[in-house]
This record gives sequence, structure tokens and C-alpha cells, in this order.
Amino acid sequence: MVLVPENLQNPSLSARLERLYELPLSDIQGLCESYATRIHHIFLKEQVGFKLILNDGMAPGGTSSLLAQHNGSSRYLLGSPPIFYSGFDAFSEVQTPREYAEAKTGEIVEFCQRAGVDESLVMAGLEGFASGERAGQLMAYSKSGDRMEVENLNLNLPSDSEDREKIQALGSIAVFEQILTLLDKNDEREDVRFLVEAKILKGLNAGLWEKLEPRLRELNLRVSLGESFTAGYVAKLMTSHKGASEILHRSTIWYDKRFKAHFGVEEELLTDENIVKPQTMAKASRGVLEAFKDLSSLAIGTSGYANFWQREKSDHFSVGLSRKQEDGFVSTQTAYVEVTSSIGGPNYQESIGRRELTRQLGVTTALYLLISSLSEQVEGFQGLASELQQLIQSYSTMELRNDW
Repeated sequence: MVLVPENLQNPSLSARLERLYELPLSDIQGLCESYATRIHHIFLKEQVGFKLILNDGMAPGGTSSLLAQHNGSSRYLLGSPPIFYSGFDAFSEVQTPREYAEAKTGEIVEFCQRAGVDESLVMAGLEGFASGERAGQLMAYSKSGDRMEVENLNLNLPSDSEDREKIQALGSIAVFEQILTLLDKNDEREDVRFLVEAKILKGLNAGLWEKLEPRLRELNLRVSLGESFTAGYVAKLMTSHKGASEILHRSTIWYDKRFKAHFGVEEELLTDENIVKPQTMAKASRGVLEAFKDLSSLAIGTSGYANFWQREKSDHFSVGLSRKQEDGFVSTQTAYVEVTSSIGGPNYQESIGRRELTRQLGVTTALYLLISSLSEQVEGFQGLASELQQLIQSYSTMELRNDW
């Protein structure tokens, strides 16, 4: 079973929306709210000098309601014009997407003039299909003055796609993307893109745990955890299924370095530079396993820096996994990851999205080590581990060591 989408690192908006469609509606709606929060801040706090008018088309009230939930939105949000919905085919046969969008924004301008609105405008809209044979065919646009952004999207969704709410929410994201592009808000676009990728990784991690959890039960293996930058994400995932206590034995969050010292990590390994090195997590995971050896056969430790913007460095982290073998020997493997891909690289500003992506990648790496450790016992895990290694390395460089 392939759990890693082929288009996971495709940066295009279409590819990202296709990946998001696989997530629960609540996750997609949460991303819509993240976009809306950023756009609200831009219009209200930064006082860009424009009024915003929206033509939500196939998702009436979608983007408007997301912005209207914020106090003060009436200072910039005009509303939606009563524009006749002429059908998405109008541009596909006789007009290009840009020509169609020009016609729509022209109607908006005419309506505003008749209504006595003479402020500078940002106009944005959405057309398309949320159900039926053409579900996922969308067009999002934005315009201000002579500048226009248009994106024609033909999402490759399952043939039975009938989840109107999901597709409408994806349409709202497409509109928000056009607005941010129009306003040259690249930092905000990047931050929310990180959030999108983090949500996708979170969904992937849930799928991986669906594969791992029954295998751990079959092998009668119990796990103990020590988490730093993931701060309970691994434990939360492991307790998402009924009967989690049969697998998860102990879990601690060791943000404070003294907690790591409690599990046997020497003082020289607890400096700011050394605390995220693989040898530190090798020692820490062994310490956790030793502390709970009577009931735990596996221990995982995580430590890292997420959104390391104060020092303008790439995010980096280490994950260690120690396993007690049948003969009593303890084997330890580690992964040291530095997020260096086009979606990563050095940090120059505070970014909630970048931080969340790195933390979810830490969970993925922990699951990778678990799957790798079971690859000789579980059919198919060797191939899955190889696939996950490629995935992690598409975001980062990863150094593996198995001989601690």
C-alpha cells in the first residue's frame, strides 16, 4: 500500500489542493481560517488602502464569512455583488480564463459605481463545479487596478467526488492564494504553505499509524516516549486508537534539559549545540528504555529546533529509537534531519507554519524508525521504510546510524 502521494513535493496550487482533498473537512476548514486570519491582518492592521469585494460564485458566502468572523472586518470588506452566475463554461469555449475574469471584475466595477462606491478595490472571485462529473474544475481570480491574478484549476479528484463542502473550501483557499499573490504578500503565502504541508504530513502520519498499530499488537511490543520539540505529538498519535495503553507504556515531555538528564544524558550533551545531536538522542532513548525496561521493549526520544529563526539557521532535529532484543541486547538507531529543501532552508522570520511542518516531520521520522526496526518481521515494511526515507529526504538531509 502506497501511503506517500506521488505529488507530495509538487509546489503547484493544484497539487496542493488535490492533497488537501484527502484530509478531513475540519482540517481543510482550519486552513481556510488560517488564510482568512492573515488576510484580515493585512487589510485591517497594515492598512493597505483597499476595500475588498468578493464574488464567491460556486461557494456563496464562503470566503466572505471566513473574513467576517473577525472583529473589524467591516472596515475593509464591502461584501459580494449581485452578479448573475452564468456558468463556468462561459470562458472555456469562447474566452480565456483571464478574459472571463476581466468580464466578471468589470461587472463588479459597474455595480460598485452604481452603488456609489469609489474606493480603491481588490476584487476576487471563484467559479467552478463542486459536484457532478466536473467536480474540482475551478477558476480563482483577483484584480486591483490594472493588475490581475488568475488560476485555472482542474483538480484530479476521485471520480465519485461528491463532497461539495470540501471542494468549496478548497475553492476558498484558491481565492485567498490569489489575493495574497496580488498583494505581493510572499511571506504570508510561504507561512500558510508550510501549514498546508504540515496538515498533509499530519494526515500521512495518521495513515502510517494505522499500519503500525496492529503490527505492534501482534508482536506484543510496548513503547515508551521522551519528546522535546514534538511535545507530545507522537504520544497523541499513538493514543488516537482505542486500547492505546496496550501499546504506549510511558510518555514524557522533556522540554527542560534537566528532564533529559534524569534519563541519564550527560551534562556535556545538554548544551544548546549538542542537545539535538544524534548521540544525545541515542543516549536518551536508551535511558528511557532502561527506566521502563520491565514493560517497554521500544523507546523513542526526540529533540530539535523548529523555526530556528533567531539564529537564521535551518530547522534540525534528532530522533533516537532503542529496542530490547530477545537476548537482552539493546540496539539503537538514530536519524539526524536538517530541513534544507526548497520548502525549508534557513529561517529569517518567525513562522508558525514552518514550525508546525518541522514538528510533523519529526513525527514522520519517529514512525520511520519504528517501521524500519520492524522491517524484518513485518511483510511490506521494508518497502514502506524505503519510501518514507525518500519522503523525508525530499524535505531535508537525513543521516542514519544503526551502530550505537
